[in-house]
Amino acid sequence: MYSKKKHSLGFIQAVPTPSPEELRRFYEETYFQNGAGSYRITYDDEELQWFKNRARIAELIIAKHCEKSSILDIGCGEGFFLDHFFFTNWQVQGWDFSKFGVEKFNPHLLPHFKQGDIYDLIETQKRTGDRFSVINLSNVLE
Repeated sequence: MYSKKKHSLGFIQAVPTPSPEELRRFYEETYFQNGAGSYRITYDDEELQWFKNRARIAELIIAKHCEKSSILDIGCGEGFFLDHFFFTNWQVQGWDFSKFGVEKFNPHLLPHFKQGDIYDLIETQKRTGDRFSVINLSNVLE
């Protein structure tokens, strides 16, 4: 059983910290399928517009610091953030424990998606030597 504890950095965390296997199972089997956390089974037009606006604002901020090139979205969820960059001609890649959200809301991004444990994907990425201009992590605390 888990309890909640306020971390010294101010966020609320689960105690004890879930194992990688527990996280994998939760995100692959429960989170997206049951509408847990900030994920929803469906989104209304206002929520979808919020996702688009958030990505547009991020792109404006990013443009001040680097040229349009490539972006990695770690914990990409449904792929809404990546979708904006995909359609503005960035090279995109999204990672998540589950492909359920991307499959449901942005299936055109599946060729740019990797499913798995983030730490394992980072190790693989380090071996390939591929780099990204921008790495996004939103709502990713694990």
